[in-house]
Amino acid sequence: MLKHVKTDILIIGSGLAGSIAALTAADEGKQVIIITKSKDLKSGNSPHAQGGIAYKGVKDSPKKLKGDILQAGAGHCWEPAVDWISAKGPNLVKKILIDKLNIAFDSKTGKGIGLQLTSEAAHSSKRIIYCADQTGDVIQNTILKKLRENPNITIYTNQTAIDLLTLSHHSCNSKDIYKKPTCFGVMTMDNQSGRIIPIYAKKTILATGGLGKIFLHSTNPEESTGDGIAMAWRAGARCFNLQYIQFHPTALYCDMDRFLVSEAVRGEGGILITNKQEEFMSKYHPLVNLAPRDIVSRAIYQTMLDTGHPCVYLDITSKS
Repeated sequence: MLKHVKTDILIIGSGLAGSIAALTAADEGKQVIIITKSKDLKSGNSPHAQGGIAYKGVKDSPKKLKGDILQAGAGHCWEPAVDWISAKGPNLVKKILIDKLNIAFDSKTGKGIGLQLTSEAAHSSKRIIYCADQTGDVIQNTILKKLRENPNITIYTNQTAIDLLTLSHHSCNSKDIYKKPTCFGVMTMDNQSGRIIPIYAKKTILATGGLGKIFLHSTNPEESTGDGIAMAWRAGARCFNLQYIQFHPTALYCDMDRFLVSEAVRGEGGILITNKQEEFMSKYHPLVNLAPRDIVSRAIYQTMLDTGHPCVYLDITSKS
């Protein structure tokens, strides 16, 4: 007979989104279980995020941030979500990351006074705060320490979520298929033993990240295989805009696994050039090297086709 586990909140995924959700729920007295594919909790794209996180710049405003997001989204964004993140995002960065977790973002004095701000693609002003070139890793390490210390949080590593448990698929009562779609947990497999364990939960949160690793070339980690999207679809969730998959424009061209070259390099003056040392982004967008990522990616690809060269170059000699 299969062993089973019960909890208030089940979170599938241990990146920043899942981890912060877990801490928030646990601080409100809920019993939380996190399951993750990784062996050490450091999974997904979060630890690999080098550049920084959007906060607020000098003379910045929710209206300016909203405009930048809508422009970067080429008009396809769901505006209520943009309104929400533009109005509340910066305050949540301060409340959770700065005040609660005391993340040591780079400051002008080196003593946490006056945060350093930089630029990244599609932002009309400097509003990015960062921890050198290891922002995601620093934030993730800080949060993981909090997760392990919290008595309301139980962590199951090295697990693969197989399918969400729903009334329509897993109830013994055949009439439950007529009820409102309801999720009550997940079937998960222990990657070491191969044992299947059902976890029952009052609420289940999918924080499984993207699916970039289904492509041959990607800066995404191995576990970014779209499991959560597939499980949500099978459970009856509405999945759309799946054709919009972001590829980080700049990665090191080599024979080994690609790793991304942070957008902050271009934010600090890096220029994309051809093999003939010719700048080319000015032909594609007024923001030049800080154009939205999809535009930069397409411009790089087109330049490679035009030149017949297998890569382009990033010139940062202006900072030497």
